[in-house]
Amino acid sequence: MPVVRLSHGLLRESMGSEGLSGGESEATLEAIACLLAPALIQHSLPGSKRDRHLQKVMSLIDDHIQSETLRPEWIAAESGMSVRSLYRLFADKGLVVAQYIKNRRLDLCAQALRTASHSEKLAGIGYSWGFADHSHFSTAFKGRFGVSPGEYRKRFQSA
Repeated sequence: MPVVRLSHGLLRESMGSEGLSGGESEATLEAIACLLAPALIQHSLPGSKRDRHLQKVMSLIDDHIQSETLRPEWIAAESGMSVRSLYRLFADKGLVVAQYIKNRRLDLCAQALRTASHSEKLAGIGYSWGFADHSHFSTAFKGRFGVSPGEYRKRFQSA
């Protein structure tokens, strides 16, 4: 399972890196949890009807994660439910729809930054994962991982 391998790599890196601050380590663990959430929900047995519905919605999000138009209203319409029901479905698991989407995008951006060449523009990476504005991407990334996208790329590509 690629998500588990990625999570394992992130965990190994965060534990083996003396250069990570407490906030950066915490952000890395949060990223691992976010990456594993869909896999864990998908493999939980037996699943209630609500759990199966949540898994379908999360799969829909993952299938359209690169779209700028991925919003709770669109997800609810595509899933045949009201926006309020969508929020409630996520809230039952302690999640917020928009935050889940943003964190999934940021985790995928982080993965791309670890493998992208230095010539690939940071804004292009953010844009390819659904961030329409570079400053929003940069601010959100720093808030989640404790460093700017450029610093993150340098840290992982120099290792």
